[in-house]
Amino acid sequence: MNEWLQLFLNKDDNVELVIISENKTLTLKKSDFKKIGNGSEKVVYGIKNSRECFFIPSMRTAKKPQNDWEELIVAEKHLLDQISELGLKTQHFEIVSLQVSQGTTSHTIKGLLTTNLAVLCEEESIAICTIKDKNKCIGLPPNFVAMEDKLNNQVFVQKMFKEVINEFVTCLAFSLPISQVKNVDDSEHFYFKLSQDQNEPPVLHYIFWDVANDFSGIKFPVVPTLDFLKANTKYGDSLLKYFANQVAGAMVAMNLEDIDDDVVFVQDTEAKILKSINNDEFLNSALNYVREKSFDYLNKYLTDRENNKNIYEIKNDTFVSLIESAISIGNLDLVKRSFAMYKNPSDLSNDAITKITTTAKQYGNQNIMDYLNNKLDQQYAEKDIGPRSLSLFAENKILITLARPSNSENKPSL
Repeated sequence: MNEWLQLFLNKDDNVELVIISENKTLTLKKSDFKKIGNGSEKVVYGIKNSRECFFIPSMRTAKKPQNDWEELIVAEKHLLDQISELGLKTQHFEIVSLQVSQGTTSHTIKGLLTTNLAVLCEEESIAICTIKDKNKCIGLPPNFVAMEDKLNNQVFVQKMFKEVINEFVTCLAFSLPISQVKNVDDSEHFYFKLSQDQNEPPVLHYIFWDVANDFSGIKFPVVPTLDFLKANTKYGDSLLKYFANQVAGAMVAMNLEDIDDDVVFVQDTEAKILKSINNDEFLNSALNYVREKSFDYLNKYLTDRENNKNIYEIKNDTFVSLIESAISIGNLDLVKRSFAMYKNPSDLSNDAITKITTTAKQYGNQNIMDYLNNKLDQQYAEKDIGPRSLSLFAENKILITLARPSNSENKPSL
C-alpha cells in the first residue's frame, strides 16, 4: 500500500489514476484532482468538474497492512449505512478500486467514493458545521446573529428543532456516536436546512461521518424516559442542557466573525433554546417517534429469529438487553416474544433478574410488570429459591437511569 501511495504522490504528470466503481470507470490525470481535506487516517481529493471526491489512506495508514485499510473503509461504509437506515443523514460511500500507474508500473488498492460535501450543501441548500475544520462551516451559514430575538419565540425554536429532537432521542436510544452517549472524535456534526422564507427558521439535523473509531454498530434500542431527558446527570447538567449548549456552540462557530463575545452568545442562546425545547409536549412527541422506530427495529429482529429456527441460541447478556429494550418500548407483546427467545430462563442469574425488574420499575408499565412478576417468580421456583410474588416490584421508586452502562468518562452520558 505504501508503494501505491508513493506512486500516487509522484509529481510526474504522466501518473494516471483510474477509479473503478460498480457503474463506471473514471480515468484521471494529476491535474484532474486536488487534495481538499485530510485526517490522521484518510485523505480526501476532489475531482475537477465533478460532484464527487475520493478517499485514500494517509501516509501513516499506508505504512500499515493493506488489510487494515480495507477493513477500516468497509467498516466505515457499513456503520454509516446502519445509521442511515434509522433515518439520519450520513455521508454515503461506495467502495471502489483505485488503480494508479506510470508506464508499466501499476498498483491498486480500495478506496471510498462519495459526493463532495461542498457540492452536497449547494445541491440541498444546507450548511454543515465542522468544528474541527479551520473554516468551521461548509456551505453558506444562516445568520444566527440576526435571529437573536426570534430565538425567544418558542414556536420559531421548536420549528428549528422539530427534526433534530427526534434524531437526538434516536441517537440516545440506539447508542449512536454522539457526545451524550460516549466520547466521540469526529463522528457527529450538525447541519441546517436553509429556508427560502426569511420568516421561517433553518431546520437543524445531525449528519454523521468518520464513525468507525467511535461506533461498533446498532444495539437494541432503549427508549429513554421523559424524566431521564430532563434530569441532571452526575455531571450536573441535563442531557437537554448539554445538547442545547452544543447547538449554541455550533451557531457561534458558523457565525464567529459576526459575534463580539462568543461566550456570552453561547450562554444566551443555550438558555433560549433550552427554554423552548424543555417542554413535555415537544419531548413526548420525540419519544413517541423513537418508540415507534424502536418497535419496528425490535419487531423485525424478533420476526427474523422466530422464522429461522437454526439461528444461534441467544445468550444471557443478550437476553437481558433484549428484554430491557422491549420494556422501554412499552409493548407487552414484544416483552412476551422477547422472553420466549431464551430457551432456559431458569438459568437466569439473580443479577439478571434484578436488572430486568429494575428496568421494569423505571418504566412503570403495570401490565409488563405483572407479566414479568409471574414469569420471573417461576424461574425462582424452578431454582428452588422459592416464590417472590409481589416482591419483585415492591419498590415503586422510578429510577432516573438507563440500564445500559456508560462508556464515557467525562461527558454527560447514558
